[in-house]
Amino acid sequence: MNRICVRSEQKTVAIDRALLKNIIAGIMAHERPGIRYEVGVCLVPDRRIQNLNRRFHGRDIPTDVLAFSLGRSADEIIADIYVSTQTAVSQSLKFGTNPRYETYLYCVHGVLHCVGFDDRTPAGRRAMRRAEKKYLNKFHIK
Repeated sequence: MNRICVRSEQKTVAIDRALLKNIIAGIMAHERPGIRYEVGVCLVPDRRIQNLNRRFHGRDIPTDVLAFSLGRSADEIIADIYVSTQTAVSQSLKFGTNPRYETYLYCVHGVLHCVGFDDRTPAGRRAMRRAEKKYLNKFHIK
């Protein structure tokens, strides 16, 4: 049984939980058809994501998104994704977007990592950016 859970521990950016669930389900259906999955997304302030980043990656700074694959096999993905909405606000000012767009972008980015995208190489980054744009456009995120 597939499950998507969206939680919010912040009051900075309002998102449409049903839309976010549809985006995640769409990514899963297209990128990994037939796979079973359980994905949790938690929208958090910088303080919370910084604590997670320090604990799990040894980096004592806030970041935009952290994706944890808790179980990934040929037929199942179990993942938790944390997104900083405070970072979404600051990055939206830097890039001339809006906090809502940045928040959905980070969610899409995290899910793409969970289905196997890797942005550690130039080619991987290009593939990740193309996929991000494809899904944001498909779901009319502007």
